[in-house]
Amino acid sequence: MFPVTEKWAAQDGVRLHYLVSGAEDVARTPLVFVPGGLGAAEDYMADMPAFAPRLCLAMSLRGQGVSDAPDAGYRLQDFTADLEAVLAASEVERPCLMAYSMAVPIAIAYAAQHAHRLGGLILGDYPAVYPQLPPEWVDSAVFMLGRLNDRPIMEAIQQESAETPLWEQLPAITCPVLVLRGGQPGAKLDEADAARYQQLLPRARVLTFPFSDHALWDPDPDQFINAIKIFLAELDTARLR
Repeated sequence: MFPVTEKWAAQDGVRLHYLVSGAEDVARTPLVFVPGGLGAAEDYMADMPAFAPRLCLAMSLRGQGVSDAPDAGYRLQDFTADLEAVLAASEVERPCLMAYSMAVPIAIAYAAQHAHRLGGLILGDYPAVYPQLPPEWVDSAVFMLGRLNDRPIMEAIQQESAETPLWEQLPAITCPVLVLRGGQPGAKLDEADAARYQQLLPRARVLTFPFSDHALWDPDPDQFINAIKIFLAELDTARLR
């Protein structure tokens, strides 16, 4: 069985769950998965073996997975503080963040303030805007996930959400960036916003999966994993210089 260690961090009294596999090596850039929406650390258990022996970390933000779910405290800045707390507790050195969907603005907010701490950044199919979630998002989330008992948490996330554009923060992110997007209807990052990333991020490139929608790993999981592996190999080369 692939070895994974369960760990915890704390942010202002909120316990945050994360999983670690592999071992840190000065020659390999650690990979940190930040799930989007209502995703959890466990969602990346199947992906971690593909990157062995590289150190991989997958976290659950507050209200997600088995991390604590306080009654309130679900603003963009709260989620960003969660990411910072897990990275500090894990003591990973210059990792590459892999942020997907609604985690993209969270990773951008962190990276813009702490670019010197990152080796790289992967942004998965989402613009540089934290969304104002509509009330109907709650019903949709409850239905899709079948988590009726978590409805109060989803309502808190929706009620505390506020549209927050982060495009102006992108030039502060000086590490290499890989932007991944789907080319089919249902993708969340359109061509115009992908071009905006390319223009505003000093060291970015955009890769489109022509047959994928927002689920970048469908219909070809190997394409998704290999794109990340190639980017990490480039980061490893720079790490040794």
